[in-house]
Amino acid sequence: KTSTVSRIVSFDGDLDEADWQTADSYENFQISPWLRKTLKSVQKTYLKIVYDRDHLYFGVTAMEPTPEKMIADDRVDRFAEGCANLGNHIELFYSYPDMSQAAWHMMINSKGQIIDALQKSTTVRDLSVVTKAKWAVKTFSDRWTLEMAVPCSEIGQNILDGMTWKINCARVRHV
Repeated sequence: KTSTVSRIVSFDGDLDEADWQTADSYENFQISPWLRKTLKSVQKTYLKIVYDRDHLYFGVTAMEPTPEKMIADDRVDRFAEGCANLGNHIELFYSYPDMSQAAWHMMINSKGQIIDALQKSTTVRDLSVVTKAKWAVKTFSDRWTLEMAVPCSEIGQNILDGMTWKINCARVRHV
């Protein structure tokens, strides 16, 4: 469930606009089975999604007790194997029903660096895609946030009430 947006004024990484404050928050993130035994601590992550006819908006809050210890690169190589050079980051996958198995795939780290792609299948990723989305990150004393607006013109489908979208959000924490 998402809500329509009335007006998000700026993209500064600060999720203080009224639309973010009233949006539903998704926070029941699952821990990957192969990580459960090795994790020393789990930090909460919150996802909010709002939309208007022309944009899909994501707001992510990643709680972090020691933000000064986050590991993330200032510059990333989008063609490096996997996303190892991003470090601490959020991954977003989103698609509308007509995309079949394909999905847009954005990885944004806590320093604002992005690797963007069109995931054509579980094994084929088109890195020639360069997003027109706007995004900003901000670090606080106890968390970092990501604010992102994806234009529908890039997605290829306007957002209408009642549409069903597939969205997956993941957090990769490096400290």
